[in-house]
Amino acid sequence: MLDHSLLVRRFKKARDTAGVRAMRFHDLPHSFATAVAGAAVPLRTLRQWLGHRAFATTLIYADYCPTPLKSELVERAFAPVEAAEPPEN
Repeated sequence: MLDHSLLVRRFKKARDTAGVRAMRFHDLPHSFATAVAGAAVPLRTLRQWLGHRAFATTLIYADYCPTPLKSELVERAFAPVEAAEPPEN
């Protein structure tokens, strides 16, 4: 059986070493579910991966599923700005 305290300490050490923003161990399933729901993984598959019996439980975690238009708008908003050519004198 896993020791919860040891697991959390190892998680925090790995998180800090990787330079990942501060988050709780408990946030991992939420982040995972949100990311894969946004990648259009079927909810049935996500439910199985998370070990939930009821879809309602999975929907609590997977509350983010952007439309293609919203995804495109976010991509454009955070795209690197190309350097403009300096004006000629």
